[in-house]
Amino acid sequence: FILKLASDAPESRKRTGELGGVAAVIDAMRASLRKTHVEACGCNALMQLSTRCPENVQRIVEEKGIKAVCMSMFKSEEDMALQEAGCGALRFVMADSEDTPDEVDDLGGLQIVMAALEKFPMSPGVQEHGLCCIANLCWHHPDNQETVVLKGGVELALNAIRNHPDQAKVIAFACASLHGISNDHKRHREVLGRSGAIPLIIEAMERHPDMANVQAYACAALQSMACGSFANKRAVIQHQAEDLAINAMEVHPRAWKLQEFAQMLLDTLGK
Repeated sequence: FILKLASDAPESRKRTGELGGVAAVIDAMRASLRKTHVEACGCNALMQLSTRCPENVQRIVEEKGIKAVCMSMFKSEEDMALQEAGCGALRFVMADSEDTPDEVDDLGGLQIVMAALEKFPMSPGVQEHGLCCIANLCWHHPDNQETVVLKGGVELALNAIRNHPDQAKVIAFACASLHGISNDHKRHREVLGRSGAIPLIIEAMERHPDMANVQAYACAALQSMACGSFANKRAVIQHQAEDLAINAMEVHPRAWKLQEFAQMLLDTLGK
């Protein structure tokens, strides 16, 4: 019932939180450890309640909801539905927040999410939500960037693109995670350059010209890889990324994030 209320509209989500819906969901999850269907439903409810609702995100933090999600995922790593719902809950709790990624990280969320990505490579939901989590956790966080690379996160992201060529959201967040891994990190740019990421991202851009999110995060990833790396910059230019970025800007004139990332890519390649 709470999941249905939270799915209806932003005002309904906020009101549900005010009436104690967040606390009720977390209490139910704590009382139902190992009852994975209840925990998965609870994670889905928290995902909906936290979507574009900072008040509910704060309630989730105060009620120790992040810990409840991480514990559920850790104890039932074989349950795909729970892993997908848990990754989704962590994704939306971290979205547009400067503080909650640190709490997720402190509770072992990075390792838990990476385990889910590795365990369920063919699940579009796990891959979409999980890779978005990785992108958030790596952003301006050198320790997490290093952990993700050492634990095989680059290959996880690249395999997600290969395994889900028609899933635009999976590809977009795979690119976002590569952007987060390589941002302001010279050695990781070199790792990505040697991994075959550039032609794979270019291929994704060519395959999904109408998907603004793919184009935006692909441009962001390519820009991060090209910045400060002559070899990567040359490879990006040779793969006609400039033409793809210009075309994306023309096709999606109102996609402000795409406009920003594409222009950054063009500026980097033009230097």
